Amino acid sequence: MASPLPPHPHTPAADMPDRLWFHLNDVAQLALHAVGTPYLALTAAQLIAFAPLVPALTWQSGPDGDALTSNGLPGWYDENGRQKVARAHAWRTQDTAARVTARRYGYLPLITADGDAQLFSQLIEVSRDKHWLSLDVTSHDPVINLDQVEVAEQHGGAYPSDVIWTEATVACVPHTGSGLYPALIADGYHNIHGGVLARFDASTVTRMILDLGRAYGSQPGARASLRWAGDRVEVFAEYLGGGSHTRHRCDVIGPDPEGLYPIGGHRWTWLPITSERR
Repeated sequence: MASPLPPHPHTPAADMPDRLWFHLNDVAQLALHAVGTPYLALTAAQLIAFAPLVPALTWQSGPDGDALTSNGLPGWYDENGRQKVARAHAWRTQDTAARVTARRYGYLPLITADGDAQLFSQLIEVSRDKHWLSLDVTSHDPVINLDQVEVAEQHGGAYPSDVIWTEATVACVPHTGSGLYPALIADGYHNIHGGVLARFDASTVTRMILDLGRAYGSQPGARASLRWAGDRVEVFAEYLGGGSHTRHRCDVIGPDPEGLYPIGGHRWTWLPITSERR
């Protein structure tokens, strides 16, 4: 019987990242679901791996990007009937979807067949102060092992190393309101939300922080906020309403080798208003 996958299902295309980055909070929620449900589903990833049926996350890659899902049953769906997933926050090009024609799979056991819950326990514990989980997807083994998993405070694959940078003025209305900011953007690349990959100097970041504070004030609802912590920027998700104010840190962004900051990284949708090749 022919294999449904090419011989090396985990080998990425030459111009694609060899590590995938997922927001750790998204992954932790899926892990809690997989471990907490009464039943487990057979998945293509598990069958391909010839692995035991245990609480696990399954990785699937295809033209629409990379995602992790829980194998717990009953399944987890949003209000629109779509399966809950943790999407990889990776850079893409305009023709990425056209070039990725084969689906790839991986199986990430959270608890081993003999009951060792080391990975699950670590994911839940570190999700309190770390923000990103990365997977090495260069292995030929369909089982994703613990040594392929890393956690970090900051996204480590924010943009490709050979990118050409373009000077631009950008806006991100859902997060920063009407503010317009000078930036360098990655020519020909975008994130999974369709926004450009943008970097800002420290003075622009400071203006952004002040603008966010003025834009929302005591207005109820969800919003993002930023603050300096040494030479790094902390990103917070806040909610004000019903007599309560909650805030939790969701990212940390340090300067790159040129001293610039990819504020919003792969999670915000920065759109160019004007641009000029550098």
